[in-house]
Amino acid sequence: MLDLAAEWRAFSGHPFVFAFWAVHPGSPAGELAGILRRSRDAAVAQFDRLVEEEAADSGLSQAVIRDYLLHALHYELDEGDLEGLKLFYELAAEDRLIEEAKPLRFV
Repeated sequence: MLDLAAEWRAFSGHPFVFAFWAVHPGSPAGELAGILRRSRDAAVAQFDRLVEEEAADSGLSQAVIRDYLLHALHYELDEGDLEGLKLFYELAAEDRLIEEAKPLRFV
């Protein structure tokens, strides 16, 4: 089995970003950003209930779910994440997987 996060860190020195929310240029980004922030805030407010539900659905203990959500994931992109994303796009452009590496823009 291949651990993508470990391989990327060994190769680049940066964390691997598995997912982030993105919108197409011209979309009502400010409005969408507000919706996403409110969704995140609602999940944080209901964290214990969500942990209980996931534990019941997955068969994992609440402690395992809580630890994973609090310590294995992070919910804001930091400088290392951004540098890793920039490198990822540069390499994708270099290998012609994308047309060009465009700068990341944030709402």
